[in-house]
Amino acid sequence: MKNTIILMLILGIVAACSPAPTATPTVTPSPLPTNTLTPTQTPTTTATATATATSTVVPTVTPTATPTLPVLGFDLMGVPASYSPKPSHWTINDLQLWHDRLYVAHGDLYNNTGPVRAIYFDLASERFVHDDNFIFDDEAIDKFRVQGDTLFAAGADAKESWDFGNMYSKRWDAKWIKLRTIPRGVHVWDVGLFGQSLIATGATDQQPSGAMVAWLSTDNGRTWKDSLVLPGQLRGSFFVLGERLFVTTGRAGCFVLEGNTFVKANCLPARYDDVYKNVIFNDNAVLVPYTYGVIAYRSNQYNSPRLYFFDGQTPWLVQFDWPVRDVVSAKDGLYVLLGRTSGDGFVMRARTLACRCIQDFTPVFRFDFQEGQDSTHPNGHTVLSLEYVDNRFYIGLADGRLFRSKPYKP
Repeated sequence: MKNTIILMLILGIVAACSPAPTATPTVTPSPLPTNTLTPTQTPTTTATATATATSTVVPTVTPTATPTLPVLGFDLMGVPASYSPKPSHWTINDLQLWHDRLYVAHGDLYNNTGPVRAIYFDLASERFVHDDNFIFDDEAIDKFRVQGDTLFAAGADAKESWDFGNMYSKRWDAKWIKLRTIPRGVHVWDVGLFGQSLIATGATDQQPSGAMVAWLSTDNGRTWKDSLVLPGQLRGSFFVLGERLFVTTGRAGCFVLEGNTFVKANCLPARYDDVYKNVIFNDNAVLVPYTYGVIAYRSNQYNSPRLYFFDGQTPWLVQFDWPVRDVVSAKDGLYVLLGRTSGDGFVMRARTLACRCIQDFTPVFRFDFQEGQDSTHPNGHTVLSLEYVDNRFYIGLADGRLFRSKPYKP
């Protein structure tokens, strides 16, 4: 459903790649919906994975022997989206802490595996929960965004017609609300608040090759204005820094809202990739490149080793030796998830951004989740998502597995 625009823009990439394996393990789905979700599919091996810290400043693709620091063990929590019989649906696109819940964004819009359950891991009761029995009417949820006391989710690929795109919101101790009013929102990548307005970024079916659009609504989403339209673009995200609204795009760069108009801005370096998500760390925007899609899951060729920064005036980038997957802004530093498609990688940390270079970052630990992998999984085993809660790291993979670390002492 609605992959026309994506296919038009990535046709050249797809032609150069080998098709993903089609064989998939058989899974018996649990009833849909249920109030409490207990993962029904786990890898054949449930041994605890381990992560070993290294003293190397910059990790290399083929790590050499390094002094061994204390081991940080990881436990397999399960496959939260195993309610679906489609393994590509299990892919954990994002992890988002909200109060005492860890929400799991999942699904696969390329293979049209929706709808998607609203799933979180309850940190108090130690169980997966199907939140309010709510179903996102989309093929995938790419990411969540928390602003104030509201959790937002963008409908990456609505299962309904192309007339409107979906956004979802939930206030604490309230029900999920679906808002299907975004005009021609074939794909909605990001939604949230800017002041008293709602903002959404996404893609429409504008011919001949689609368009990236930033919509603004001043009436709580009843109506929307196309505030920025870029034909031939696809991806788009936004961030708020210093009470200013910025929109990042694929090849057209960055824009800032001035009055009621978006104008070109210098918030990305000369060399950049599509921006997937962002966090704020020490008053700097930290922009994570996109690694979405089956092609990206399975091939290092389409994964970026760069991380982008913007202080409100000047952009810069830091280049790593491994692909950047996700970041977490915490009280004790900025954590960066780096990983290959094989399921191994590093977590690095910057306490400050003093030199604006790789020397700001130090490896915290290395991990390897290759044991227990299902070699037939269509989306591979790339690590995609990171969260850090109560001195524990949570890492989600393209194959749907979710791991939690032993307690970590910063």
